[in-house]
Amino acid sequence: MEVRSALRKLRGKKSLSEIAHNINITPQMLGKIERGERNPSLAIAKRISHYYGVRVDEIFFADGRDETSLKTLDTC
Repeated sequence: MEVRSALRKLRGKKSLSEIAHNINITPQMLGKIERGERNPSLAIAKRISHYYGVRVDEIFFADGRDETSLKTLDTC
């Protein structure tokens, strides 16, 4: 699974704006990260992973990504 799929799966039905506000970046920046147009800084990658409650490598590194390890936030 690639970064864009991992982030979209984690986001579920939440809006880009809601998540971007919670991690203190613009929705445009989060959208570019989701589409693979930009790579986040380490600080932003940490905030994203902390928000979703997963390790940075589970989202941003292929070796750490596994479809079954990524939890969806549909129940939140």
